[in-house]
Amino acid sequence: MTYEESFTVELKREINADFKKEIVAFANSEGGEIYVGVDKNGDISAIHDVIDRVERQILHELGCEVCIHMDPIAVGDRKTAECRTMVAQLLAGIDPRLTMHDFRITSGPDHTNLIFDVVRPLDSSYTSEELEERIRQAVTALEGNYYAVITVDTPRV
Repeated sequence: MTYEESFTVELKREINADFKKEIVAFANSEGGEIYVGVDKNGDISAIHDVIDRVERQILHELGCEVCIHMDPIAVGDRKTAECRTMVAQLLAGIDPRLTMHDFRITSGPDHTNLIFDVVRPLDSSYTSEELEERIRQAVTALEGNYYAVITVDTPRV
């Protein structure tokens, strides 16, 4: 899946001075999500230290508690990109409004786990459980012995 910026999505390669502006903009609107790319080969301790510092800085400077999640992804990995594209197409076939994030794969001797979060629109005709099952069945039907490990997120108003 190609991540694209929109009214409610911002993409960042790093956390910098503009980061606070994005948070304030989302706080003054309908909310949103900010994705910061983290290479799975990065120094996890250093990345975690940055996240802790940013959470404290936002609380101190903006009076806003945030919880930053870190999910390492394979940057530039061909198989991950191919699998992400396959899943994005499946999601679009179920409901074009579905989005996914935190996509990663783990390959074993018998199968490959496709691990990701999918955002369910508030007005979806599917419950979270129904959506998860529908996606899981579609992924299992793909050629290549894939299993889906899904977290369904529902935005808060």
